[in-house]
Amino acid sequence: MGSPPISVQRYGLTEAYAPTPASSALVDLVLVHGLNGDPHDTWTSKATNIFWPAQLLPQYVEEQKVRVLVYGYDADVTSFRGEGATKDKIHNHAERLIADLFANRRIRKATERPIVFLAHSLGGLVVKRALIASSEISGPKTEHLRSIFVSTYGILFLGTPHKGSDLGQWGSYLERLCRTVVLKKVVDTEPQLVDALKSNSETLQNIDRQFAQLMDDFHLYFFHEAKPTDLKGTYRFKLTNPKIVDEESAAPTLPDVERASIQADHSHMCKFDSDNAPGFDLVVDGIQRYSEESVATIKARWVSETEGRTAQRIRKAKELFPFNSDRINLQDPVASSAESSSEHTPSKLRVLPAPEEHSDGELEFERDEEMDSVAASSSTHDLRESQLLKKLESIEATPEDPNPITKPSEPYFIVPPSFGVNTFFVGMEKELLELDKRLFDKRRRAGTACVLLHGQAGAGKSHLARQYVNKYRHKFKGGIFWIDAKIKDELYRDYWQIAQKVVAVDSPDLRVSSDGTGKSSIEIVKTWFESRTDWLIVLDGVTVDEAEDATELRSIIPNSRKSSLIYISMSKRLESMHSLLRPFAIKVPPLKESDARNLLFKEIQLKRPNDAQVKRATELVREVGGLPLAINAISHRLADTHERLEKYKIPSYSADRKLGGPYHKIMSELQERKHYAAFHLINILCFYGPHIPVELVHMGLKALRQERLEVKSTGQGEGEKPDINTTYGILIRYALIERNEPSDKNSMSSSRDSLVDPEPIDTLKIHSVVQNFCRDALKAENILPMWLGYAVKVFCCSFHEADFRIKMKPETGRVSDYREYLVHG
Repeated sequence: MGSPPISVQRYGLTEAYAPTPASSALVDLVLVHGLNGDPHDTWTSKATNIFWPAQLLPQYVEEQKVRVLVYGYDADVTSFRGEGATKDKIHNHAERLIADLFANRRIRKATERPIVFLAHSLGGLVVKRALIASSEISGPKTEHLRSIFVSTYGILFLGTPHKGSDLGQWGSYLERLCRTVVLKKVVDTEPQLVDALKSNSETLQNIDRQFAQLMDDFHLYFFHEAKPTDLKGTYRFKLTNPKIVDEESAAPTLPDVERASIQADHSHMCKFDSDNAPGFDLVVDGIQRYSEESVATIKARWVSETEGRTAQRIRKAKELFPFNSDRINLQDPVASSAESSSEHTPSKLRVLPAPEEHSDGELEFERDEEMDSVAASSSTHDLRESQLLKKLESIEATPEDPNPITKPSEPYFIVPPSFGVNTFFVGMEKELLELDKRLFDKRRRAGTACVLLHGQAGAGKSHLARQYVNKYRHKFKGGIFWIDAKIKDELYRDYWQIAQKVVAVDSPDLRVSSDGTGKSSIEIVKTWFESRTDWLIVLDGVTVDEAEDATELRSIIPNSRKSSLIYISMSKRLESMHSLLRPFAIKVPPLKESDARNLLFKEIQLKRPNDAQVKRATELVREVGGLPLAINAISHRLADTHERLEKYKIPSYSADRKLGGPYHKIMSELQERKHYAAFHLINILCFYGPHIPVELVHMGLKALRQERLEVKSTGQGEGEKPDINTTYGILIRYALIERNEPSDKNSMSSSRDSLVDPEPIDTLKIHSVVQNFCRDALKAENILPMWLGYAVKVFCCSFHEADFRIKMKPETGRVSDYREYLVHG
């Protein structure tokens, strides 16, 4: 029946089975015993003396080429072996498991081989703690140990307690376990044993909480014991539950997690007399499936991990800190401007000196021939991130900032440039109160209280969050931080801005050194948040399509007591993700008919509507499904055209009846009224991020000259020259864009670093619904590639002009200017 018995060493890893040749192994299966267990006896049947990992399992995993390892560690809780009770803590066992497993795999040149764990009882907690520790490793000298986390595909838990929502549950479990697995006479000689174990309850609870944030990364199989434990020969005491770990704790019902029972008690559920023993088929089936599935998944994960490490090395090596060194100069002013700079980190585009405008209304720059060449070729070539990163390598910080920023006297208020107060707020009072209630629920504020605002596009989710922020700003003494998360690079950019504007001022000891050692800005910001309380973070536009998205997002989410976080997303899926701190979901529905009608009346300033107007307004809001964004688009058109409400009609649009109809009408009217420049510009801007610095657009307009594509509009005055600002005005009137234009442009640079007010940067804001509509319309007409080419040309021309200016006059730009290009590139 399988291989003959083998010698298993008490501590460390023993290879119970390996395919022939050993180098052909594709997966490592690692078995970890529990409290008072043994790497041999835990897995050996007392009835048949079968050590099943070596004597039963091999024939069932031969095809999957699984190497089987059993791990032993000092899990003795008493001195009955004569060696004294162990003083190791769980994290010590976990660290040793990581180190031993890495060493074993490295010398066999198998560090990227998939791993499946099988753990019994408290051994599951050791595995959990090991994966937590491995996932948190980021330093260049220890990152090799992160390979255990990256390579782990699945875990099978046999009787491991996963649910201990209060410390009393953990204490009761540990007492039952200790008094069950240890002989009465031994416990009697160690009366402090139970108390000592119960004192670790909080540690075990913390492991459970931390691992919940990693669960989405693994395939999990929970097994619970179906039979009570016979206490004969053990220390008897009152047991209300004869099962050591009950079903609710060993196999909690969680989304996308497998669970099953084994017809054995706690001690025997991991011992199989034969391949007909209860539970054997279930466990082996799990091992087989995880082994088969893991090879391709872990291979792809390592590709992503390698790319991430490369990006992190570049980021750490060249990220500009300390804070007082955020101004830049470039070492080689004549280096090829085809190379560019940036990376995942944030800030806003600094307004560069305006280019000279000649009498023909066109923007004129130096290096005309080079710019024309760039524009001509850029439609077929992306400005790759590698080029942007190369430019960053040419940047170094100056030793001093002549205008250092001091700490504000009021809480931080870091929001987008376009952030403002809602002009109207109708019909969401119930959701507003619910949001405040959940963010300040005492039970949830033991950590970061999270709420998910979800609903369909255009329902007003950001509108609701903005109302909350403005109304309850006074409640958050630790500050408010609104982060755009629609695009990954926007999210990283905003985190970098917080590192620059807040962390470096408030905690100068938290900084990235110039040689790249220490933490990245993402880690620094997360650490800063977790050391403080009473803050609110708003993540606007979160999308989690893949498991990797949740993993990446989880790595930046801070967890701190008495603090709050709002996710804004179209998907309710985030609610079930334990790794994202299990947010409470609040659906933001379309407005009720009466509220939607009142909103329309308010926006068109109709105070006393007649019966015909009420009837038509009711029909319109029904047609657009009560969506505030669509109502806003209708009101803009009515105000601009002065068309009577009773006569206003929305054309049918099969792609999206509720939102598509109003915007289809708007785009048709742009062409009907011969606003061709505005039509051209919106079809270019729809490919960029939702917040676009105006200067970025201005510096790229030259690229359109040779295309004879007009984006400047002429005003109504006689003899007026075409002007891009006139085009912006048209798009604003048609509800396609918003513009955050500072009233005093001369103050923009000096007030750019405000910590308590939105930055006064001239920015265009385009709703993602508008961008999606424009792109879909272009795609339907089979002209999307052409317009994408125009957008690329404008972008590349703008980047090279900005790069050229900063080379010539380093004092006019910052690294943040390059990062802004990465967001839109």
